[in-house]
Order: sequence, then C-alpha cells, then structure tokens
Amino acid sequence: MYRAQGVTRVRSSPFGWRTIVLTLFLGDLLSALVGAFLAVLLWSALPTDFVPTPLLPQWVVGSTIAWLLALSFLDGYDIVAPTFWRAMPGIVARAFLVVALVTAAVFFTVPFLFPRGVGILAPLVVMIVLVVWRLVFAKSISLSSSASRAASPRHRQWRCTKRSPAGC
Repeated sequence: MYRAQGVTRVRSSPFGWRTIVLTLFLGDLLSALVGAFLAVLLWSALPTDFVPTPLLPQWVVGSTIAWLLALSFLDGYDIVAPTFWRAMPGIVARAFLVVALVTAAVFFTVPFLFPRGVGILAPLVVMIVLVVWRLVFAKSISLSSSASRAASPRHRQWRCTKRSPAGC
C-alpha cells in the first residue's frame, strides 16, 4: 500500500466505524424504549387518574421510531464529523423538538392513542435518557481509544516522512 510522504494518520478508536454507529443506534433504540416506559411508569405513579389506553404499546414503539428517524435525519449518526460529540446534545435537543411536534400532531389526530400526560412527559424523559446514554458512550469510546494508544508501542500513529522505515 502506498502512502504519500509527509502524511500523518492517527487512528482514534480500536473499533470500526460501522461498529460504533451500530452500537450507537442500538443504544439509542434501547434508550428511547426505556425512556418511554419510564415516562409511563412516572405518570402512573403520580396522583392522577391514569388509565393506560389499549394502544399505549403501539405508541411506545411509534415514539421510539420517531426518535430514531429524527436523530437520523438530523445527523445524529454522523460520527465522522470532528465536532460530533460536542454537538450531540444539540442534535438530541433538535430531535426532541421534532418528536414533540410529531407527538402533538398524533395526539390531535388520534386523541385516545395515549394519555395526554404521558405524551407530554415522554419526550422529556427520553431526551434525558438519550443524552446520558450518548455521553456515556462518547466517554467509553474516548477511553478505549486512549487505552489502545497507550498500549501500542507507536501509539497507533503512523508518521510517513522521508526518513521513515520502508514499511511506512
């Protein structure tokens, strides 16, 4: 393989791009499901006359799909961007606005699909769970990349210069 002289390449993570994106997507899926169920449990624990509707499980699944689509459309899985981890709370906040609008639209078109309080509380709870999940994920990726660089004798850096060995 030919590498141009004077080029520096640094591998940032021992995981491949597809593995990182798939793990992030599956974590988002699980986080959105957990957040929606937590919202239902929180609302049922409040002193209200909570009556779950028969279509509540479908709403939980639909809400999860709405979150994943909103994150996808708003570049929530574009981990190649150098500022992705810093921009992540903003991406989740914009996805929250999209999901809140979709939830409001569904509530007014199909009024008894889910209880009103759950529809208000669920996007907030899911947003918090998603931000926590993504921060933990970002920290674990950064720790694994720094651990792999520290374990490597050359710190996983390839420096190609005129005086580099022939294997560069």
